[in-house]
Amino acid sequence: MSPHDQAARSRRAPRRSVLVLFLVLFLAGVVLVASSLVLRAGAPVDLEGNAVALGEGDVPDAGVIAEMDVVADSGLRFAVPALGMDVPMGELSVVRSALTPPGFVQAYRVRNLGVGLDQAADGTVYVVMHSVNRGFAPGNYLFDVASATARVTAGDAMTVGGIDYVVDGSQLIDKTALPTTGTLWTDEPGRVVVITCLQRTQGRSLQNLVITGHLAAA
Repeated sequence: MSPHDQAARSRRAPRRSVLVLFLVLFLAGVVLVASSLVLRAGAPVDLEGNAVALGEGDVPDAGVIAEMDVVADSGLRFAVPALGMDVPMGELSVVRSALTPPGFVQAYRVRNLGVGLDQAADGTVYVVMHSVNRGFAPGNYLFDVASATARVTAGDAMTVGGIDYVVDGSQLIDKTALPTTGTLWTDEPGRVVVITCLQRTQGRSLQNLVITGHLAAA
């Protein structure tokens, strides 16, 4: 790709720039309680079946979830073979300028940011997922808590709903800075952006781990 083409690509505007400008993305760090505790019916669980103790803002309220039009399991999968990761993938929409995944056992494609999987070559596919503290949600596959670093590396394969990508890299972004990180929301052809919260050894999550990749060669 020529420098001219690269510059033109970098100037590509997001397809839903108004939505992105006001996006407040809060992927909360949550704490698990022992599964032996008596919890209210319908309490969410992580991938290991442990109950998740919810704090304020950890999941959207019922009204927001209804507006998100959440599909918990689309029948598709999100996988990173190098990490042994293979989880269900659902779908949701950004509503009320906020995005918080409602579940702890799946990744979610964001349908009103970027493009759909059927247009993956033409724009950016966005995927979000929860991680938890002292438990195991999909996002926990992607980082090491002790070192606060990503477990994926450039060149790793990543499959999103049957579409094959190659990881380009990762970065940590403060949650407060994420909505205004302009390059993240640029709708670039053939790109995938995966976002989860980075857990800490103590205290609530303060940063998001953002992983980007490009379409694998056919």
